[in-house]
Amino acid sequence: MKKIKKFNQDQIDSIKKVWSVDCSHLETYDAKHQCPICKKKYKRLPDIDTFRELFMTYDATDTAWAEIFKTDRSSVTKIRNKINPKTKPSVWDSKRFENENNFYKYQDKKPVQDFLNLLKNYPRSSESQLLKVAELTKEYLNLVLDNDNILRGEYEIITRSRNKAETFNDYLFCVKCKIRKSINKFEQIGNDKIYAKICSYCAEENLAKYNKIVENKKIYGK
Repeated sequence: MKKIKKFNQDQIDSIKKVWSVDCSHLETYDAKHQCPICKKKYKRLPDIDTFRELFMTYDATDTAWAEIFKTDRSSVTKIRNKINPKTKPSVWDSKRFENENNFYKYQDKKPVQDFLNLLKNYPRSSESQLLKVAELTKEYLNLVLDNDNILRGEYEIITRSRNKAETFNDYLFCVKCKIRKSINKFEQIGNDKIYAKICSYCAEENLAKYNKIVENKKIYGK
């Protein structure tokens, strides 16, 4: 069922039986100030228990609730997050890890080894990105590393060398076309033979554009 984007009159009447504010001027001033006519500051949002009751009754957007309460959407979002927080605790803790591995009598290391390979071969990608590719969570990875000294050692070696050239494994990233390519597609520049930041093909395109600009200046003077 789709979320309610705008309450109908029957729903509004039902909500007002649970929560309403005794001020008919709410639309004429904001929630931070008192009513200029009643000379009183009203609490527009219900308490958490009351909103939980309404929230369980109607699955509506925060914008729809804000319209009902005559307040801003962010205020509704804050109280909703107290009832139904988006961040849920991880299922992985030391007890779960120990029980699972005791039950299966071994620890399946391949998923973590797959992640370590990704970590080594894709030094520009963040750990969080590569964990998603390897279908692991950070909590589970930490538990594995805490319980396996060999994998811990591999992880530490890779993380120390991620910014070094050898982690590219004969491949470099072209900053122009945004593709990782074989190292032989990059020119070596200067006495130190440092590899260029862009591949040879992109360099040729840049040179062609530059030559065209120079030629046009000679012909048209601009």
